[in-house]
Amino acid sequence: MEPAPDRVRAFRPGLRGVEEVFHAAWKDHAYPTHTHDTRTVLVVDRGAIGYALDRRAGQAPPRAGRTVLPPHVPHDGRALTEGGFAKRVLCLARTRSVLTC
Repeated sequence: MEPAPDRVRAFRPGLRGVEEVFHAAWKDHAYPTHTHDTRTVLVVDRGAIGYALDRRAGQAPPRAGRTVLPPHVPHDGRALTEGGFAKRVLCLARTRSVLTC
């Protein structure tokens, strides 16, 4: 079965504590090293993502819960599976109440 074509959807949901929601599915995409200004929560729906977080190797496997990336820490990302990956991401607001829950 051939994976779905690449797709990306990003939006601001208007929810307190969430700055942006990002849904993506890619077959061959790799993220260059970058940072986020906010704490980022990642859920992998299909495939698996490998990354280096502050130069330490990590993995975000499918349906294994969530991966939380801290703000301002360099990281990259790439598919670990031949069919690519699909993920959902929440970029959390920089408010104390959200970060301590």
